[in-house]
Amino acid sequence: MTTQKQILNSHSPSVAMPAGRDRGPYSAHYAVNDGYRGWILLLIILFALGGAALVLAQNAAAQTQAKAKQKTQYYVSNLASLGGTSSGGNSINDQSWVAGYSRLPDNQSRHATLWRNGSITDLHTLGGPNSSVTWNVKNTAGIIVGISQTLTPEPLGEWWSSFAFYGGPHNIGYINLGFVWEQGQMRGLPNFPGGNNGFATGANNLGQVVGWAENGVHDPTCCCHQVLQFRPAVWTLGPTDQIHELPLIPGDTSGAATAINDNGQIVGISGICDQAVGRHTAKHAVLWENGGVTDIGNLGADGGTRRRQSINTAMSSGLPATPPLLKAIYYTLLSGQRTTVSKLSNRCGDVSRNM
Repeated sequence: MTTQKQILNSHSPSVAMPAGRDRGPYSAHYAVNDGYRGWILLLIILFALGGAALVLAQNAAAQTQAKAKQKTQYYVSNLASLGGTSSGGNSINDQSWVAGYSRLPDNQSRHATLWRNGSITDLHTLGGPNSSVTWNVKNTAGIIVGISQTLTPEPLGEWWSSFAFYGGPHNIGYINLGFVWEQGQMRGLPNFPGGNNGFATGANNLGQVVGWAENGVHDPTCCCHQVLQFRPAVWTLGPTDQIHELPLIPGDTSGAATAINDNGQIVGISGICDQAVGRHTAKHAVLWENGGVTDIGNLGADGGTRRRQSINTAMSSGLPATPPLLKAIYYTLLSGQRTTVSKLSNRCGDVSRNM
């Protein structure tokens, strides 16, 4: 007698089973699936590989987009000129006002210039052929400061600190004053009694301007084309602008203030008169606050000014100069810590804007 179990098994493929094992009524079903098991495994592998490839592609696309985004985070724009062949921006504030200079169409002189809101403004001069904004002015209340020639001839034949910032045939021969420009008008700042020339560099939002100005002292430490001593100055702006002298490091005779912040802290240099353009006037880097002066020092170099002088001498004589090791530092006011940012060898001679 043939049982149902035997009938079912008679239709099953011939699959070897271990002796004595009953494959059961559904053994044929499992045998069929065994034939597709390899394909199913292959499909699983293909799906896994496809998913991994998709993830990698998405990551690559995200990185490409990130790089593209980084490349478009800033734009370079040309600043218009006053008609000459060269111009330069030396200052920018938090309102994106750019200030500097631009040559006039004849290329014989330059004027202090302001770029704002896509337009260019000629700040003009105090009567002479040249003016310029030479330092970074952080004021955001509509004030620009700089230097300008007057029409008054220089009585002592001084070149003053401004000659290097003008260029052209008229860069010397006139008295120079620090200027303030606001509400479309330029005005000159007063010097110390007896002095002829001044220089304004920075302004804060408290109505204070810094720079340096001559007094009437014929200083024996002056050389070259400089005759009169000059002192670091802070001007208090008002209906009548007032000049105030900042103290020097003991033993020094001249100095210059180059920047001021809204806390009334001022930085600059202290040294001797020399040529009125950096060099030995920059003997000490200093900070003025609370009525006092602090020598913020250097990174241990001996005679930094003498090294600049050696470069100047070699460059002027045509001799090869051994480049000094220069280091950029920042000074933390709270701790007095001087920290090296970077270092480089100066192989291009003395920097023309030491002050």
